[in-house]
Amino acid sequence: MAEGGNDICLDCDRKTQKELPSENTVASDGMDCASSYKAVTECMSKHNGQVAPCIREWTAFKKCHNDDKSNQTS
Repeated sequence: MAEGGNDICLDCDRKTQKELPSENTVASDGMDCASSYKAVTECMSKHNGQVAPCIREWTAFKKCHNDDKSNQTS
């Protein structure tokens, strides 16, 4: 609960939400995070586009993406 007793859900407002990238961009440039991205997509669909319930999936996708970028520069 926020100060003043108002519940605030920042990721509930469509104006503050970012669009998911298309599936075609996930594996672009040799990145292989399609399974992580699929988990994010499924979770976001299940929770009507809400990020908060999908933090674990987003974290795994971010790690995969960062690891893949690191591997490409090595």
